[in-house]
Amino acid sequence: MRNRITRSMIPEVINNFNAYVGENGEKLIGLSGQVTLASLELITAEISGAGVGGTYSVPVGGLFQDITQEIPMQALTPQIAQMLNIKKKCRITLRGAMQIYDRETGARDYVQMRYTVEGAVKGMNPGNLQLGNPMGTTITVSATYVSLVAGDDTLIEIDKLNQICVVDGEDIMREIRESC
Repeated sequence: MRNRITRSMIPEVINNFNAYVGENGEKLIGLSGQVTLASLELITAEISGAGVGGTYSVPVGGLFQDITQEIPMQALTPQIAQMLNIKKKCRITLRGAMQIYDRETGARDYVQMRYTVEGAVKGMNPGNLQLGNPMGTTITVSATYVSLVAGDDTLIEIDKLNQICVVDGEDIMREIRESC
């Protein structure tokens, strides 16, 4: 198992992954075989004025639109239903093994990846009842915290409540926090 992805490595596939809930990381049973990670869209401002030939949009550094994460499950279970308790924050961590190919050595290896989303469950679709099929339960989280780590490298970390925005190891909000 490698600790970083270098330029000589080609990420090939997510070999396998599991889901964990809560601060202690209790294994979540019943996750479907595919999770689409949340889209991250920066807040933008429209710029116009004298000397500008029209308008254009600029991203506002470190500030994001609502981050919505859908988590598909095989069926509704008590463990999943508990996520609707608004008195508790919802924290889901997906941990997996990313298979890589190293062009320098010609060998394949693995890098651990971890995706964490934390916030409030704002919706749940219990799914369908159909003979011989999974229910297809889905929970929807309004995330205030998202991180994506590969090996020892923090690729993305967004903590809306603490004004932290790390991109490839650099906290681009640090200077803003220190200025305010």
